[in-house]
Amino acid sequence: MESLISRILPETAGGHPFFIILGLLSIFFITVHMGMHPIVAGSAIAVSIPPEALGFTPLMFGTVLLSGWVLGTLLSPFSATNIVIGAMTEQPSWHISTKRHGLFTLTMTIILSAVMALLSRFI
Repeated sequence: MESLISRILPETAGGHPFFIILGLLSIFFITVHMGMHPIVAGSAIAVSIPPEALGFTPLMFGTVLLSGWVLGTLLSPFSATNIVIGAMTEQPSWHISTKRHGLFTLTMTIILSAVMALLSRFI
């Protein structure tokens, strides 16, 4: 049975993998700031969107979800790493996650989206 999300995606979605990957990674960043663990967001995406609807192979889709999980964990103010670093430096975890890790996460998101968009044609 085809999911509702795959029916509302445009037919040309597979032609623009950079923006699809960027959008999927953005879902992780939005949900981690609401307190949702990146594994939960990734599981919800994996269950609701079939990779074929995006024009991805399962390997490519898994790579995008794994990248979102890693970057989402880095950006989450509720992550144990950010809480411990915040306690050691006497700064709030929100400051650590957004100010310290924000630029790195933004840069890596753009680089990963571009590289994975190029690789999506071959994998």
